[in-house]
Amino acid sequence: MSKEKKQNGRRAYLRDFKVDSNGDYVYNGNMYDVSDGEDYGRAFKLAWVLAGILTASVIAKGCIPASGMLNTFYIIIPFMLETLSCGLLVYALIKLSIAKRPLREYVYKATVLKIPGRVSVMYTFSFISTFAYTVWLITGGEEKHTWCAFLFIILGITNGVCGIIFKRVFSANKFEKLAKPVIPKEDR
Repeated sequence: MSKEKKQNGRRAYLRDFKVDSNGDYVYNGNMYDVSDGEDYGRAFKLAWVLAGILTASVIAKGCIPASGMLNTFYIIIPFMLETLSCGLLVYALIKLSIAKRPLREYVYKATVLKIPGRVSVMYTFSFISTFAYTVWLITGGEEKHTWCAFLFIILGITNGVCGIIFKRVFSANKFEKLAKPVIPKEDR
């Protein structure tokens, strides 16, 4: 029972570290790397540019004094979920940027496998909040400033389109599982 808990727990990745003859911990788990390293560098830079645009437009969208954002739950809730998923996306990108290549399995699972889902959630909620805001305007919502309505919709569409492009750029990189490192028997 306790072995199952250790293997499936929050810190299960620690079982991939072994002590060598010097008393140092050596990673002995699976490693992942991109099959085409040159395209990965360009795609990763583009992903960061797109993440910057996404983050800036989410912040700008939240700072607009749009009347629909004041008391309309069906606009506010998707926007808050969009903001949360944008923060989680940037966190995963930072974690991926800090990690050394080839990626260890636990870093790969926490970043590469999660980023496409996070960006999908982000652009989905961006489209939902923009659509909800547009419906609110059409059904009689009064916007004091026309530029607020226009800017909110443009930023929502920008987030959605940048999110879709981000997902395609990031998903184009194929990570491959590398052979496990071999630790000599005397170090086990």
